[in-house]
Amino acid sequence: MKVKKTVSLLAVLAFLSMGLVAQTVHAQNVKLGYIDSQRIMAEFKEAQDAQKKLDDIVQQWRQERDQMQQQLQELQDQYQKQSLLLSDERKREREQEIQNLMAKLYEFDNQKFGAQGEVYKKQAELFEPVYQKIREAIDKVGKDGNFTYIFDVAGGAVVYKAPDQPDLTDEVLNVLNKGVSSGK
Repeated sequence: MKVKKTVSLLAVLAFLSMGLVAQTVHAQNVKLGYIDSQRIMAEFKEAQDAQKKLDDIVQQWRQERDQMQQQLQELQDQYQKQSLLLSDERKREREQEIQNLMAKLYEFDNQKFGAQGEVYKKQAELFEPVYQKIREAIDKVGKDGNFTYIFDVAGGAVVYKAPDQPDLTDEVLNVLNKGVSSGK
C-alpha cells in the first residue's frame, strides 16, 4: 500500500514536471516586441499629411460656424436696439429669424462635430489608408523578425516592459518610409 502511494506520488510529480518543462520550452519560443503608435503617427509623413487635411477641413467648418455665430449675434443686437420701435408682428418675424438661425447653427454643429458628425467620417476616410499601411508594416516587421507578439505601448495595455525587449518603432517607420507593398 505504501509502495503504491509512493509510485502514484512519483507519477504525479513526473507528470507535473513534464508540464513545467513543456511550458518552459514553449515560453522560450515566444518573442516579444513593442511599438509606440503615437510616435509612428507623429513621424509618418502620410499620417502628418492626413492630419493636415483634416485640420484644414475642420478649420473651414469652424470659419463657417463663426460666420453663422457672428450673423446671429448681429441679428440679436439689432433686435435689442430696435425692439421698442418694432411692431408686434415685426418683432415676431425677427424673433423667428433669430430662432431659425439658432436652429441652423445647432444643426450645423451637430452635423459637422456631433457624435455621428462629418468630422469623424472624414477622419476615418483620411486615416484608414494610413492605418492599413501601418498594420502592414507591423505585420512585415513581425514576420521578418519572427515575433510572437508586438505590443503598442501607447495603447496603455502594456504595464511593464523589460529594458531588453526590442523597440520596433524605428523598424516600422523604416518600412513605412520605404513603402509597404501590400500582400493582398
